[in-house]
Amino acid sequence: MKNYIENIKSLVGQVGGANVHEQIIDDQEIIAFQITSNGKPLNVALFHRGYEEQNQLMLQLFASFAPIYDEPGADFYQVLERFNLNSIIGHIFFSHEEEIHRISYKSNCVLDIKDPAHTVNIKIFLETSILMMGEFDQQLSLIWHMWR
Repeated sequence: MKNYIENIKSLVGQVGGANVHEQIIDDQEIIAFQITSNGKPLNVALFHRGYEEQNQLMLQLFASFAPIYDEPGADFYQVLERFNLNSIIGHIFFSHEEEIHRISYKSNCVLDIKDPAHTVNIKIFLETSILMMGEFDQQLSLIWHMWR
């Protein structure tokens, strides 16, 4: 079942991903790559796990946007909530490590690996997630400039 990894890496390249490579973070296998979002590089992690018994493949795409924010107030959470209501796939949320606050994006997909259309479905998942990340990134850039 692990042969899906090379297929996904190829699909990532087809949808504009660059510097595609495999990594392990906290014992979790990922395919890391970079896209260009609104003229800026954005690092993306695609977590993946195959479940052979169920013939399923789980994918989770994750990225954090620049800039770094101060601790958010309730009004900013309302802005994120409104953005999420308009999302066709995935969602944005505040993530923080120590005193660093960022807005991150996450989308999930579970596929039947035996389905003949699974390759097309992976590509659709990647394309729509990348488009949604770009849309969020653009909206956040506008909001960030107004909030400063």
